[in-house]
Amino acid sequence: MWRLVTLFLILVLVAGCVSTEQSLSVSSVLNNTENYLDKEISVKGVASVYGLRCTKMFCSEDNPCCNDCGGSLALEESGEKLPIDGVSCKGNECEQDCGSFEIGKEYTITGFLKQEEGEFSLKYEK
Repeated sequence: MWRLVTLFLILVLVAGCVSTEQSLSVSSVLNNTENYLDKEISVKGVASVYGLRCTKMFCSEDNPCCNDCGGSLALEESGEKLPIDGVSCKGNECEQDCGSFEIGKEYTITGFLKQEEGEFSLKYEK
């Protein structure tokens, strides 16, 4: 009997050490920020660009993408975006390069949810 109880306790302790963390959707994070703020979470979404800023030069028909642009990577779901703090994107108004992240491709990124000046972002450290 004691062996069964001991075995049960060991299983409970081992089960407590196994991570059952799953990735969260962008919308579930943004709709429940109070549950995730300052916690490490994994978020799944489609890579997109957030806060794109471009120079304002007039571009000719021959070179319609002449402005330099920059922004940051975001994970997107159904039009909602969660910016990824720590990954910048650069390019022009026609296409952006976000390092090893390909725009339009689905990723799961792990980081800490932060809030600064009312804006939420996922602090990503490579």
